[in-house]
Amino acid sequence: MKIFQLALCLALATTALAAEPRTDLTLLNGTVLKRARIISIKDDVAVVVHAGGTSDVPADQIEVVALVAAQKEIAERAAEEKRRTSTATAQQEKRDAEARTAAKAREEFTAGDLAAKKLASANNHPARVQTDSIQKLKADFPPKSTGTVRLGTTSQRSRTSTSRPREDSIQYTVPSDDVWSWYRGMFQTTTIQALPRTLEMVNKRINEDMEKLGHVGGGESARVQAQQTQQWLQRTLVPYATRWRALLPP
Repeated sequence: MKIFQLALCLALATTALAAEPRTDLTLLNGTVLKRARIISIKDDVAVVVHAGGTSDVPADQIEVVALVAAQKEIAERAAEEKRRTSTATAQQEKRDAEARTAAKAREEFTAGDLAAKKLASANNHPARVQTDSIQKLKADFPPKSTGTVRLGTTSQRSRTSTSRPREDSIQYTVPSDDVWSWYRGMFQTTTIQALPRTLEMVNKRINEDMEKLGHVGGGESARVQAQQTQQWLQRTLVPYATRWRALLPP
């Protein structure tokens, strides 16, 4: 590709030279080259394009003013050709990079599509139905549980020194924000490919939380919160996780 670009630039440069206006060049020996232009100077020899063709002319046969002007023109032309070549190369590299990116994206899409179809086939469910099921399960994540636990009655003495029973109770909202957010985040961010690992981590966390909650100390309120959280895990979260597990191949 780069060889082609260089050849193209050279062809364009040659065409441009042929199209540029020329003037007669009188050599010091009296020879006149009609419609001449110096296109290169190397090893004290100038290559001159003129009406009669192309000639190699000793540099000492050309006036200094003409040589200086020619050298300046040649340098400017070389700089322009270099700029064009650099621009063409950069544009081609950009196109090549875009082509590679597009090819990689197609490969990744194809690989992901094949994996999804394979998993859907193993589950005996269409991929579309499986996706709908995942979205529905994410929307159905269980909310917190709230309620009141009655502890019994105690006596309360009034200003008139008469006693009357009072019923004690504890209101609860379980689980705590950090526990609820952790479980919800695991299910909200999972995919069908990551589901086995997600369920493994959730099951491990449930066992750890159940063990921890069984040894909660403190007052009656802390004990009630712990017990209600255990019930939420067993009666609400475990059945919810079971619905996710049904999506996996047998």
